[in-house]
Amino acid sequence: MQFLSLLVFCAGLFSMNLQTESPHGAGFKISCKTCHSPKGWQLDKGIYSFNHNTTKLPLVGVHKEVGCRQCHPTLIFAEAKTSCNECHIDIHQATVGFDCSRCHTPVSWLVNNINEIHQSGRFPLVGAHRTVDCSLCHKSESLERYDVPGINCIDCHRQNYLATTNPNHIQSGISEDCYLCHKVNSFQWEGAGFDHSIFPLEQSHSSLKCSDCHKTTNFKDAKPDCYSCHEQIYLTAKNPDHLAAQFSSKCQDCHTLIPGWKPTTFDHSRFPLKLGHSIATCSDCHTGGNYLSTSPECYSCHQQNYTATVNPNHVASGFPKACETCHTAGAGWKPVNIDHSRFPLNLGHSSVACTDCHINGNYSSTSVACYSCHQQNYTSTTNPNHVTSGFVKTCETCHTLNPGWKPATYIHVSFPLTQGHSIPTCIDCHTGGNFTTTSTDCFSCHQQNYNSTTNPNHVIVGYPKTCSTCHTLIPGWKPATFNHTFFPLTLGHATPVCLDCHIGGNYTTTPADCYSCHKQNYNAATNPNHIAAGFSQSCGTCHTTTPGWKPTTFVHTGFALTLGHAIPTCNDCHTTGNYAATPADCYSCHQQNYNATTNPNHIAAGFSKLCGTCHSITPGWRPTTFVHTGFPLVQGHSIPTCNDCHKGGNYTTLSADCYSCHQQNYIAATNPNHIAAAFSTTCITCHSLIPGWKPTSFVHTGFSLTLGHSIPTCNDCHTGGNYTTISTDCYFCHQQNYIATTNPNHIAAGIPVTCATCHTTNPGWKPATFDHSIFPLTLGHSIPTCGDCHKGNYTTTSRDCYSCHQQNYTATTNPNHIAAGIPVTCATCHTINPGWKPATFNHTSFPLTLGHAIPTCADCHKGNYTSTPTDCYACHATDYNNSTNPNHKTLAFPTICTQCHTTNPGWKPASYTQHDAQMFPIYSGRHQGQWTLCTDCHTNPANYLLFDCKRCHSDVHISNNYTNAQCYSCHPRGTVG
Repeated sequence: MQFLSLLVFCAGLFSMNLQTESPHGAGFKISCKTCHSPKGWQLDKGIYSFNHNTTKLPLVGVHKEVGCRQCHPTLIFAEAKTSCNECHIDIHQATVGFDCSRCHTPVSWLVNNINEIHQSGRFPLVGAHRTVDCSLCHKSESLERYDVPGINCIDCHRQNYLATTNPNHIQSGISEDCYLCHKVNSFQWEGAGFDHSIFPLEQSHSSLKCSDCHKTTNFKDAKPDCYSCHEQIYLTAKNPDHLAAQFSSKCQDCHTLIPGWKPTTFDHSRFPLKLGHSIATCSDCHTGGNYLSTSPECYSCHQQNYTATVNPNHVASGFPKACETCHTAGAGWKPVNIDHSRFPLNLGHSSVACTDCHINGNYSSTSVACYSCHQQNYTSTTNPNHVTSGFVKTCETCHTLNPGWKPATYIHVSFPLTQGHSIPTCIDCHTGGNFTTTSTDCFSCHQQNYNSTTNPNHVIVGYPKTCSTCHTLIPGWKPATFNHTFFPLTLGHATPVCLDCHIGGNYTTTPADCYSCHKQNYNAATNPNHIAAGFSQSCGTCHTTTPGWKPTTFVHTGFALTLGHAIPTCNDCHTTGNYAATPADCYSCHQQNYNATTNPNHIAAGFSKLCGTCHSITPGWRPTTFVHTGFPLVQGHSIPTCNDCHKGGNYTTLSADCYSCHQQNYIAATNPNHIAAAFSTTCITCHSLIPGWKPTSFVHTGFSLTLGHSIPTCNDCHTGGNYTTISTDCYFCHQQNYIATTNPNHIAAGIPVTCATCHTTNPGWKPATFDHSIFPLTLGHSIPTCGDCHKGNYTTTSRDCYSCHQQNYTATTNPNHIAAGIPVTCATCHTINPGWKPATFNHTSFPLTLGHAIPTCADCHKGNYTSTPTDCYACHATDYNNSTNPNHKTLAFPTICTQCHTTNPGWKPASYTQHDAQMFPIYSGRHQGQWTLCTDCHTNPANYLLFDCKRCHSDVHISNNYTNAQCYSCHPRGTVG
């Protein structure tokens, strides 16, 4: 019991001590066990259950990750501040008030809804203001102050107001209250909201400049009436002449604002301009400029049309002059709306002229009966004869109004006119004009066909007169269906007429064997003679029924009929009808060929009669295989016939020497003349067997025929047949070339006549090797002809560049040499390379290297070669302003480009080293070398205020998900901890 009492006493003492000595200050009501355990005062996360959201400052956003002591520097938690500006320094210096939550959230300091924030302020961002750079209005933005010069337009746009010339705002006394004319929600100054309702700028007035109407600086002087601006147009108008017509000067009475003055709305209701009247110009009707008393009556304008009309003749017919009685205003007077309902003009009546029916101008009592007009047609018709047949005169009984009277609708159902009956005319069947008792039996019409038919003879054979037994209505009586299966009419039998086989009209006992019909063919055959050869009369042994008896199948294995033997007829070999003992050797048939041959003469040459020794059975005896090894027939000898060499039939003692055959060629040769030149008659010394005697191999070692000398014929050099004392000196042959040369003039220049000094034997004299060492012709000087520099002067031509190129110097504009005062010693800058490039102008004051190495002078020197600035921004202001990655202008980057860029083309690599001091260390510390492009971190190139840490770093940190802004708030220098 004493121990228990001691425990109770200690517990009470401990409790009293807590109440009197709490480090959290008086009035702290939260139980200790909410955060602490008996293990010690250290915060025990295992039992920690305090909910900060029940306090005056719930922990959201970045506050959830802030250490407790950053807000609670003491253990008296009630002393912690709850307003933002009590913890955070106001970097805006009270320029935007003290309510941080208007712009910022506990999640991040970054502001993403600046446009929405402005909507509740003094200057909502609408129109072009939504995208404008903040620094253009908040001039102290770099110090995080957001002062503004004012909220009125003129506070920012005074310079625009002063610089405007169309209209000049100052001279015109235009109010500085921009809202009166311009719309704050617009993206441009044009299309301003100026109240122009007193004179709406619509249609043709919508594209005018102010000065087009407001001719003075006082915009109130302009008048709203049309005539005040368009008086000159009114005065010069000719179609119609506004002055002569005394038109009103109130332009709007006729014209709209549509450009070009058309269409016009002149009140022409008294005489509507439509249809045929819609095209004419005013002066077509208003002749003589009469716009006041022009008559609206048709006849007043169209009297000439009325008088000249002949179909129908309006004057003769006494037609009324009230044209509208029949005509509309349609162009060409058509359609005419004369009331012709009593006799509609359609089909065959639609295209006739009025006078075709209204004879002699009768337009009142013309009959509507067909017969009254078409009596002549009725009377003259013969097929059928309407008068004789007593046809009714009510034409419409059979005919329609279709042109040509066809088709007619006579009912012929008792005897349909189809197939062979569909073509004939009526009288073909209705003979004698009989249209009532004509028989429908075939024979009644076709008896003549029946009687006159001979193939077969219907009368003799006794064929029935019921024609339809064999024939149909198809024209020509064919096909007929007689049954001929006993002897099929195919191949050669398919085309003959009946009488060819049925002789004498015998259609009952005609035999079916071939010989009975073709005995005459058998007896008359001579190739081969069937009787003499004793051929069988069973024709089917050799022949088929194919027309012409061919092909036949006689077996000729004893002597194959191939090649040259394949064509001849039997009689060609089997002469005198001998088909048993005809010899098979060639000579027995071809003795005549052997004897008659003259090229070569076989008999004279004693050729063998064994034709197969030289010939094959190829037609024409060629090719032959005579062995000519003693004198090979190759090249030029391969073409001639035997007689060309074997003269007089000499095939035994003919010489193989060239000259023996070609003596005539030797004697007749003139280029060169072989006899005069005493050339050897051993032809092969110079010639080969190639046809045409060329090429020749004459040894010309004394004067090599190479290059330019390889082409000419012998006579070109050996003139007069001189082949012994011809000179080898160039000038001897080329004196004329030397004298005629003008570029350069060899005589005037005193060039030596030893041609080889400068020329080779190349054709065309080029290249020449004139010693031009005093002025080497290289590079740009290597192309021109002598005359380009030596203007006829080859002794005192200057070597100074300017003497030749003064024109180039003077005409040069990039750069302008004269304006720039560039020296005339061209070699100072140029080499002799063609095109003057590259030039080596001393540009040490501004080295043209890397990105500056490419442009032409005019790219930088805009006509100015003396005071061109050397700072980057002077040339690259546009690049600076247009850069979006990053946006230099928005981020207010310095215009000293070299702080970040080199002169490398493309602006890369760039090194924005100020980033470490002004923003965040990326060129030092842990992020050095961990990035390549700005967009690696600034993922939105349009807004570099946004950045992304979590692309590289995990966003989970001690079981919490952090935002990019939270990362920065704890790691502003990129360090750990």
